Amino acid sequence: MRGGLTVLFFVMVSFWAGTSGGSETPYLLFDLASDPIPREAISFNDEVVEFQDDFYFVATDGLHGYELWRSDGSARETHMVFDVCSGVCSSMPRSLVVAGDRLFFLAWTIEAGVELWSTDGTGQGTALMGDLMRGPESSLPFFLTGLDDQLLFFTKDEQDDPSLWRSDGTVGGTSVVATFDRSVAGMGGLGDQAVFLLDAGTNLELWSTDGSSSGTTQLPAPGFARSYSVVGVASGKVFFVLRGAPRDQLWSSDGTQNGTRFLLETSDSLYGFEPHAGEMYFLRGGREEIWASDGTSQGTRLWQSLNCRPIDPMVSSGVGLFFGCMDSSGREPWFSDGTASGTRLLADTAPGSDSGLSLFPNVAGGSQGALFTAANPGDPTATATWFSDGTATGTVTLSNAGDDFHFRSRGEFQTTSEGWLLRSDARSHAELFVAALDGNTLKSLGLPNQQASSYPDGYEQLAGGRLFFRSRSAFALWPWVSWTANDIAATPFVADPSAPYPWRVPPTFVSLGGRLYFLQNESFGLGAAGGPGTPMSPPRVSELYSATGELADVRSVGSFPWSSWLIELEGSLYARQLDPCCTGLADFVRLDPVSEQAHEIPGPAPPLAPPSRRNEWLRAQGGVFMPSGTGVWGFSTSRGAFNLIPVAENSDSLAVDSVGTVFVSAESASQGREIWVLPILSSANPLSVRPGPESGVFRAAVDNPDPVRNSSRHYDLLSEESAVSPPDFAMFEDHYYFMGDDGASGVELWATNAGGPPFLVGDLAPGPASSYPQNLLAVGDKLFFRADDGVHGSELWVVSETGTPPVLVADLQSGPGSSMPQQFAEADGRLLFSADDGTRGRELWVSDGTPAGTYAVADIAPGPDSSSPSGFFVEPGRVVFTANDGVHGFEVWALDLPEPGDIFSSGFEAGDSASWSTTVP
Repeated sequence: MRGGLTVLFFVMVSFWAGTSGGSETPYLLFDLASDPIPREAISFNDEVVEFQDDFYFVATDGLHGYELWRSDGSARETHMVFDVCSGVCSSMPRSLVVAGDRLFFLAWTIEAGVELWSTDGTGQGTALMGDLMRGPESSLPFFLTGLDDQLLFFTKDEQDDPSLWRSDGTVGGTSVVATFDRSVAGMGGLGDQAVFLLDAGTNLELWSTDGSSSGTTQLPAPGFARSYSVVGVASGKVFFVLRGAPRDQLWSSDGTQNGTRFLLETSDSLYGFEPHAGEMYFLRGGREEIWASDGTSQGTRLWQSLNCRPIDPMVSSGVGLFFGCMDSSGREPWFSDGTASGTRLLADTAPGSDSGLSLFPNVAGGSQGALFTAANPGDPTATATWFSDGTATGTVTLSNAGDDFHFRSRGEFQTTSEGWLLRSDARSHAELFVAALDGNTLKSLGLPNQQASSYPDGYEQLAGGRLFFRSRSAFALWPWVSWTANDIAATPFVADPSAPYPWRVPPTFVSLGGRLYFLQNESFGLGAAGGPGTPMSPPRVSELYSATGELADVRSVGSFPWSSWLIELEGSLYARQLDPCCTGLADFVRLDPVSEQAHEIPGPAPPLAPPSRRNEWLRAQGGVFMPSGTGVWGFSTSRGAFNLIPVAENSDSLAVDSVGTVFVSAESASQGREIWVLPILSSANPLSVRPGPESGVFRAAVDNPDPVRNSSRHYDLLSEESAVSPPDFAMFEDHYYFMGDDGASGVELWATNAGGPPFLVGDLAPGPASSYPQNLLAVGDKLFFRADDGVHGSELWVVSETGTPPVLVADLQSGPGSSMPQQFAEADGRLLFSADDGTRGRELWVSDGTPAGTYAVADIAPGPDSSSPSGFFVEPGRVVFTANDGVHGFEVWALDLPEPGDIFSSGFEAGDSASWSTTVP
């Protein structure tokens, strides 16, 4: 019978399941955090606003990152508003401002950077107000100012010029009002208009705006000042200070020419501004006085004389002003209602001359009084939270000794009808509380984070087959400990228990001569030189250790710069070593694996590359290449010396083809950032995408996952892709692929080979729009990446062969929504990645480059929650990674790979039934 017989098979299979092994589902390998009290850093910033009679604040539940939360003051109605950056990734909302019927805030996402968002208090009503900068670049809006029906704010364009914007809470209603060529110093809102300051270089400009171009006008300038700042709004006026040498000037403006007034000039420093009772209150440096102003010169006056020296902050409440004051009793809490009899010391919280208040006490005002932190009367060495209604008898401790409560210390009446929102870190976790307005009750809202996570990452396979990784430490000061593991148990590994901080983690390691070499971060001082010949204070260094394959016989070899790297070349170990004279400079050295003695490489050595470099070094042509600000440095083992290869400046993104040709991205004033090639035995040549000084190469933003720029461990949950710029270049079929912009097609996928010229691989977002291809990874005979074509959102794409256009693999979150594929890794010739399909949250996926071969491996955190798999490490027979099933927290998981000979090397998600057919003779 011609054509053969068609046989229909019905199968039920799961990920890589076959006849000879392969686990059907990922499984928990190690649960390291057994402490029922979460020991990981869980906190939220102290920015709290009232919106729709609810608290809005930033928190994490451990399953998601730091996101916007709301609470009506009850445990039942305390929950996350919206997961802006899906999974454990933190959007870190900040600058919460209410305008009209919307709450505006800044938030970070992988695809858009730090941009403006708004919400009506629901997840469905939370939206990005437009990507104001290109793709992952951040517009970083600043001076957010709420008016009656709109938000005003500033951004800076690519030329660093400020632009004034307005937003009504919709994308269509978010637009530019005006652009300036002067820096902006501050802005204050007055209901239906705002006043802001511009620095014209030789004089100060005062402007008023109602949010329209025609309504943005310049007011008479108050004159030149050395520095200036908007200090607040009260009495329907914006107050600002001009700081000159040697005198300060206080001004106010109601947004009109006639309403802009000079109020006060003084040789004292003006500070501590606080709106209260319809006026602006402030302090004059060194004086035992509190001043007030209604925005007129005659209304600017001494408000209250004191017998102590007041300190910032002063805080407004419904009963009067609370402030700290310094006298013979030390720094203690004071109160004033504006009368001599009503101005008093509230409590000598630390008896005698000891100070009960810190230099910057935590104080918050409400309608019936104030909260503040001060010494506990029963134990002056401990801190307690106090409530005061402005009287001595009504000043009492709110919490037990040892409780460490945090609450917003600025802003007028940052409370709801329920009271104050507080958090307590007393038990190494963030528990939420509501304190009643009268201070009589303290109600717990529970723990947002119920997880006990070790947050493992940095997986490496070491000598002897051991798996090495790091995890969150139970220590309060430093975040990481190192672990070694076999299939039975995981045990902490400390190279030198006598070191000051022995739990720091080895960032790089090399096996050589039967021993393991690794660098472990040690001291944490920044160091600063005091002048020529003056030693620096101890800089941050990494200690080099060596050990046997079983991690025994551990010994120190020497000190190196912080987070240096090691590399093995032709049987020798090379590293950068800290200059022993403590200048902070580094030498490139070779370590003899027998004697473990360091031998300095003669001649000039390349400087340490900035941390934003795409890669620190590249092994090629019998040596290594290193990026730098001056070109590319090459080191040849045959010559045993360095040479500087003169390409353009600020090089990075090095890659090499199969014949040893090196590709690098670098920039110059005449050509912008372009691709350069370094052929063997030849000079470097540029391959230009965009002629002229404009850059043809687009670099993905190196953005901190914390938009607040807070280096605290409280904001570092996992080493997410966001912590380091996602790969924006890759080698595939001897072609260098990268993000390019020719000025006409937007930022798209480009490629070149050693012969050039660069060519556009595909204009995925047609015309000048950009698809921003990122996460480039060659897997087998395919090149995977994610991109946004303007129709399907940011999804998974593939190039199957150089010269063919990219193809959308699958629209995992159908429509314009983005599944944001990330955490790319190769396993068994397939792509492993995480994605959010909008239903299951961010989970583990696999793809062979076809729609049928792209599917979710398992819903590790059932339902819409995200397990946020990351840190994929492929070892023989399995993949190890970090995930959270919603029960055990973020721990070590594994997925067995299929053994050779498995019949079904691709399949369907467990539980799916499907059919396929084939024709046989």
